[in-house]
Amino acid sequence: MKTVTIFCSSYNEIDSLHFLDAEEIIKILIAHGCKIIFGGGANGLMGRIADIAVALNGNIEGIRHEELMKNPDEPFHSKVKIREGVKGIEQRKSIMYDEADILLILPGGAGTLEELYYSITCNRLNGYAKPILIFNKRGLYNSLLDLTQKLIKHGFQKKDYCVAISEAKEIVKYIE
Repeated sequence: MKTVTIFCSSYNEIDSLHFLDAEEIIKILIAHGCKIIFGGGANGLMGRIADIAVALNGNIEGIRHEELMKNPDEPFHSKVKIREGVKGIEQRKSIMYDEADILLILPGGAGTLEELYYSITCNRLNGYAKPILIFNKRGLYNSLLDLTQKLIKHGFQKKDYCVAISEAKEIVKYIE
């Protein structure tokens, strides 16, 4: 069984197509028996992936740190197992990275980007080759992908540590 950590938006006010894309991805992961680790939130794409996983009896766990559990603007998903005793954001990211076989970046904002770069840095510094998949079906991450190529071209980064995918079914080759 592969464990897939998903980093994504916790905002509801995003294009509904992103929710449909997330649903399609979760259905594929559950059908292939993957365990899903996510941020544990009830809102945005986080909430949608949890709703779908729960509806399909999928194996899903939320990782929330103690301070976030107290934030009324970031409610946790009440129908999934939430990891207890996570002391802060750094420990949360570490758990989510360490326990993953694959890291999947869905659409998100600053928090998602920070988690992406944390994962890239862990792969680079620790010599790991955990797949980091950036789901870019709607082109949200085009500028980020272009920036990565510029960083490589100008010698600030040795290689691209991520794989951009544009269709949900592309994840299958990484989870089988």
